[in-house]
Amino acid sequence: MKTIYGVIFISLVLVMTACGGKLKLDANITAKVDVKKEVKAEVKADEPPPPPPEPSTDELLTAAIDAEGRPVEDKARDQYRHPMETLQFFGLKKEMTVLEVSPGQGWYTRVLAPVLKDKGQLIVTSTDASPESEEGQEAAAYAAMLEQNKATLGDVKIQVVKNNVFGSPESVDMVVSFRNNHFWAKAKKEESKIYKSLFDVLKPGGYLGMVMHRADPKTPVKKALRKGYLPEKYVIAKAEAAGFVLVNTSEINANPKDTKDYGRGVWSLPPVLAFGDQDKDKYLEIGESDRMTLLFKKPGGDKKEDAAAAINEGEKKDVNDDVNDDVNDDVNDDAKAEKKEVAADAKAEKKEEAADVKAEKKDIKEDAKAEKKEEKADVKAEKKDIKEDAKAEKKDVKVEKQDAKSAK
Repeated sequence: MKTIYGVIFISLVLVMTACGGKLKLDANITAKVDVKKEVKAEVKADEPPPPPPEPSTDELLTAAIDAEGRPVEDKARDQYRHPMETLQFFGLKKEMTVLEVSPGQGWYTRVLAPVLKDKGQLIVTSTDASPESEEGQEAAAYAAMLEQNKATLGDVKIQVVKNNVFGSPESVDMVVSFRNNHFWAKAKKEESKIYKSLFDVLKPGGYLGMVMHRADPKTPVKKALRKGYLPEKYVIAKAEAAGFVLVNTSEINANPKDTKDYGRGVWSLPPVLAFGDQDKDKYLEIGESDRMTLLFKKPGGDKKEDAAAAINEGEKKDVNDDVNDDVNDDVNDDAKAEKKEVAADAKAEKKEEAADVKAEKKDIKEDAKAEKKEEKADVKAEKKDIKEDAKAEKKDVKVEKQDAKSAK
């Protein structure tokens, strides 16, 4: 029995010793961990806080559009121009090099530049017109605007365009153009060169985004152009002829209220309001023009994207055939209309010439009549003068005779 108790006692001692050792070991480990945590916390406290996450392109776009310094007049036109949706549709990225063609007074520049100023680059085209000309003065005013707003817009580069060269080949990621195509069309033979130059300045895989006043599909090109509009198929055909691939179209900037039949064309609508106060409320109610919004791509770059972007070759041929037919029809219609106008002008000119001849004959007749009357009056006056002179002379003779008689 004593032996059993002895064994139990020894066992208890051994267990207690073992537990005590383990508890001591755990305490040491815990202490070491606590020290490490304290050291790590001290080191972390000395480190600078992590930088905030960089804003996304959409966040930068929102900030640029809502910026307090952006002109009130610019913001008032957002309802017609939809800058956020339009630039999202074009696929704008803050790291891109973007070329804006003919920026006007800088409406879109003031949206694009703040987005691109830190990670990307905005380039704008300008003219080499003389400083005294209207174009030269507008270019100078635009350059002054860039300088005055450099803190907001960053370093916007100006590319002076000569011989339709928009910059070094394959130097930009995106080209954007807003309501310029009708000016290119008016340049006639230069139009195709302009599209080709835009194609050349883009990197392979680069994008061309365009917004343009849209004519009714059946309106002849020349007639539409006189009013500042162009058919959508016509613009697409011109871009594709230069090598671009149509990626997508959008109705972002469509305006079904635009009837496109105004006396002074698209310039009748805001912001120009060519008629001034005449029917001003009517044109303000319509708003700015109905516009096509088109996105093209220069082949190259990502082959998968090219394959997704390219229109099926068979469909593309059909589209081009349709466009060519439409363009040919437009040319024929334009030729007929022009011939009719020339005939009408010739008829009007002939009528005007006949009226001029008739008026001239009448003037000659009236002049002759007046001259004859004047001559008659002169003859009559002369006769009267002669008669009066004769009478006076006779009287003088009589007086002279009387004087002579008196002298005797």
